[in-house]
Amino acid sequence: MGNVYFDLNSSYLNSNDKALLDKLTVILEENETVIIEVNSHTDSRGTDKYNLWLSERRVNRTRDYLIGKGISETRIQIEAFGEQSLVNECDNNTYCTEEKHSQNRRSEFKVIKI
Repeated sequence: MGNVYFDLNSSYLNSNDKALLDKLTVILEENETVIIEVNSHTDSRGTDKYNLWLSERRVNRTRDYLIGKGISETRIQIEAFGEQSLVNECDNNTYCTEEKHSQNRRSEFKVIKI
């Protein structure tokens, strides 16, 4: 399905993100025993403490959107990682373009029980 991507220093969902979550909602409605895990991340800019806080806001906002669409909270497990799980080389010591940094600002979805 893909990931939800966030703007720099933001936890707000844009219309594309909501459309993706709406598709996920349909899948979850059609498969009532599926439990998912939502993991949220940040890029490496900012302090570790701030990035953990921001990823917590992102994961909660993602989960809350799904709950608002009628998915039971018991079917959604969440975890926030801050900048611990970068998908590329864009750490605190490496210069990266905005495009590369944006790949790290995401919520990912895993099926953990069918």
